[in-house]
Amino acid sequence: MNNNIEKFTDEYVLAEIKKIKYTYGVNGVIRYNLERDELHKTQSVAEHMTNMLFLAYYFRELEDAESKMDFDKVVRMILVHDMAEIETGDIITTIKTSADSEAEKVALKTVKEKSPEFVARELEELCDEIEESKTFEARFVKAIDKLEGQIFWIEKEGVEMVDFIDKKTGIDINVVYPIMMDKITKMLNDFDFKYIIRFLEVTHQERMKTGIINY
Repeated sequence: MNNNIEKFTDEYVLAEIKKIKYTYGVNGVIRYNLERDELHKTQSVAEHMTNMLFLAYYFRELEDAESKMDFDKVVRMILVHDMAEIETGDIITTIKTSADSEAEKVALKTVKEKSPEFVARELEELCDEIEESKTFEARFVKAIDKLEGQIFWIEKEGVEMVDFIDKKTGIDINVVYPIMMDKITKMLNDFDFKYIIRFLEVTHQERMKTGIINY
């Protein structure tokens, strides 16, 4: 892995994103020789988790050159971090309320009760650790979670999906996007993940070019 930040030019990052998105191709292969029949590209929570796993492996050596991170815990965190959504469904970050967050905590207890023991025994503990962001592993997972969504938005299918969400929900992406980006950028700077930040910068530039946002 090339871990010289100076070599992560716009062109290099875009080429790497293309390779990463190629691995996401497993999401579009429907088993038993079936196909999705939908007008707009969608992404399930499980596909989001799969993409996060690819990203976690990609950035593992870049952001943790001394291998101090408990990567097994990172994988477990990724697999459980959105499991409350089995009960609640996915709520768009930009419109999520404190009441929604409280409902997720209640839902997590239901998930715990219904899940096998190996999930139940650390589900709440891992989710709390991510939320508190006090450990390197938790901060890494949170950063990967935010970057994954940004990568999904930079090409045609992502643009179409966001346009569809705008019309369906009434959300104006050019209103919520600056707030969201400022929040994500501040978080990543606080976490000091320079390679993930670099990818975020390039994806932002690409969204400007596609016209998905004008901010």
